[in-house]
Amino acid sequence: MKKYKNCIAVIGDIHGCIKELTELYEKLSEFDVPVYSVGDFIDRGEHSQEVIDFMVEKKIKAVTGNHEAWFLEAMTEDVERFKNWIHCGGGPTLRSYVSNLEGLTVKGYRDIMIKTGHYDFIASLPMKFEINNVFISHAGKVEGGDDASLYFNYREPEKIKGKLQVFGHKPKDNLVYEKGWYANVDTGCVYGNALTAVIVDTVNGEIVDQVAVGSY
Repeated sequence: MKKYKNCIAVIGDIHGCIKELTELYEKLSEFDVPVYSVGDFIDRGEHSQEVIDFMVEKKIKAVTGNHEAWFLEAMTEDVERFKNWIHCGGGPTLRSYVSNLEGLTVKGYRDIMIKTGHYDFIASLPMKFEINNVFISHAGKVEGGDDASLYFNYREPEKIKGKLQVFGHKPKDNLVYEKGWYANVDTGCVYGNALTAVIVDTVNGEIVDQVAVGSY
């Protein structure tokens, strides 16, 4: 087992890809460190329910991604917001819980999500984690940004003195790491690319290792 003192693992956007998540987690278990997710673990892929079950079981901590935020908006029973969520990748998540959609209402689906405990799991997610010199969010902290921008923006991340920002949201072909500034760990797993995690030293804010399953 590899031992890294004061380190954590941070996984990129999962998007319902349970096979890749379980394989990646098995590799991460070799490091014996706490595991975090940058959010967007639901939608687009076919196995969101299984992903959440796995995250709860393994105590993977996550921040809110835009897809989790859109899910919560959809559950307010606003029909237009529900349609927007479905249009933006929520359909596979819906079908991972309900095989027969005939007659299903938004309230009915919300009740299913509450019964599984997954609604509360998503609703309880923070917007960010700050662990020593590591700042984790979904889309990255930007100059002048608010809480919503932490899970949805496409701007250049702010340079936070002495800290490394770790985020996803903006899929790339490979891990993007700018030492002393940021790491984008979304490598587009749901689009057929790899699911990536980094091992980060929380004291000096540097990546000390990287693990991926799938192909770049």
